[in-house]
Amino acid sequence: MENRGSFLIDKSSKFKTKPLWIFLSIIIFIVIPFVNIWLLLGEFNLLNQNNVVAINQTLWQGKVTSENIQSLLVYEPFVRVEETKTFEMMINEWLNKNMQIVANFTNFNWIVLVPILILIVISLIYPFILRLFHLFAYDILPFSISFSCGFSILFISGMWPHFPQQDMFLVYWLLRIIVFLASIVIVFFIINFIVNKILSHGTNNVSIALNYFEQTKNNNKLAKKNS
Repeated sequence: MENRGSFLIDKSSKFKTKPLWIFLSIIIFIVIPFVNIWLLLGEFNLLNQNNVVAINQTLWQGKVTSENIQSLLVYEPFVRVEETKTFEMMINEWLNKNMQIVANFTNFNWIVLVPILILIVISLIYPFILRLFHLFAYDILPFSISFSCGFSILFISGMWPHFPQQDMFLVYWLLRIIVFLASIVIVFFIINFIVNKILSHGTNNVSIALNYFEQTKNNNKLAKKNS
């Protein structure tokens, strides 16, 4: 048994998870599912459900035609128009012209938190399941939990008001990425601390103590033989 950094490592029980397996598990169980939910149900709105809408967010842009004009009416709840006209009248005025629909109101459909919470639960459970097959150790938990929390914050940060100026687009995303990375780092250290505290006072100590006792007994037998 040895101590490297903040994690206790028991070589005989393979207590340290291989870095490649940590990386692959994060990609498969966290990154891919979260990105799919983000694209389909989040601000990118590929399912056209408008679950997450922020002020100044571009909801649609392109040429208004007789084929798509009716489908654009779905954006009416998020757009403020002049009192003298309706949203449908405004759309009709832009027929055969290029138009950009920008949100004046925010919206967050709380139902989208359900798949996010499910993925967070998965990030808590899958390390324990895979540990049964001796593929993972508890040192995967800080990674799985921190990344799931980070992606959840990135998803919810889609509610931040968009900067109206086009040249501030990169600043907007830079701030969100900084918050995303900072949340991963902070949660990682918190969970890492908790896991280490549990391991240092939990059943793992029994395994370490038994291994140490067995090694001491073998050393004593070897010493008696040599004497």
